[in-house]
Amino acid sequence: MRSAVVAALIVSTATALAACNAGGGGTVTPASGNVAPSAFRSIDATGPSIAKSGLKELVVSNYGQSGSGNLVVLNTAYSQTASIYAGLNESDGVWIDAKGRIYAANLGGSVTEYAANPSPSGAQPIFTYATPGTSPVVVTTDAKSNVYVGNGDSFPGSVYEYKQGSDTPLYSCVSSPGLVIGVAVDSKGDVFVANVSGPSASAIYEYPKGLKGCNAAQLPVPVNYVGGIALDKNDKLVIAEQTVGDVLIVPYPYSNVETTLLGFSGPYQLALDKKNDLLFVTEGSDVAVCQYPSGTRETTLGASQGVYDPTGVAAYPER
Repeated sequence: MRSAVVAALIVSTATALAACNAGGGGTVTPASGNVAPSAFRSIDATGPSIAKSGLKELVVSNYGQSGSGNLVVLNTAYSQTASIYAGLNESDGVWIDAKGRIYAANLGGSVTEYAANPSPSGAQPIFTYATPGTSPVVVTTDAKSNVYVGNGDSFPGSVYEYKQGSDTPLYSCVSSPGLVIGVAVDSKGDVFVANVSGPSASAIYEYPKGLKGCNAAQLPVPVNYVGGIALDKNDKLVIAEQTVGDVLIVPYPYSNVETTLLGFSGPYQLALDKKNDLLFVTEGSDVAVCQYPSGTRETTLGASQGVYDPTGVAAYPER
């Protein structure tokens, strides 16, 4: 998945991104016409945290190019408090549920769950959701702590729902035609799935009231090589477009883009803090920390925070 993303980064949006990078990034709001991107500042995360919104913890998943990967746990000052290695197998997406439990999607065929507040020396999994024959890319939970896993190993991909602490799926649905690369669940239990099979063949699907019956409807909003997805507290979809280098904010009924955040380099997975004033986006070897919904970049997390090849990012508390 990662190599395919890198190979596809040469796209026809170079002119728009060059202008954005030169000016520094920002937003375009279709409702008000072509608004020029506003400048952002990109600074090293060496000082006090700019998180004033109740953010308690951030977890970044580093992909396992040099092993099985690891999870880096950061505090509100973006200082590393723990690093988790046990149980991982090419770690990709990551999630923190309402109780602070940490989940990692492993491309090697499992999702590992860890207790809240891991010790500085790391943690052992408290449960493993075995998914034989699949390559989990993304993991999330709903209000009942049910676990949702997006499978990105073959065409078409699929999405699974598990009860907390059980590796027997409650439901599983094939998501045609491409790979599942993003999953999000709203407060009503509606499930949203990002499906990608190429730059011009991506889509977002909604499963109203959950996966039971596998009744999916494709949302009308157009997307281009979609990456991760999230929902803000107003149930607006937040969508990464990998090759375009932007993040879309799409309100209900999910037919039109309200705002486009510019200035990212291959945005892959993303997360929001509880008050929705911070957006975290994995891109290349860094994690961008931006104001939400403006897209103004506050800082960039990198090697000094233990971030070297980030695939997943999760904020606690989330919604």
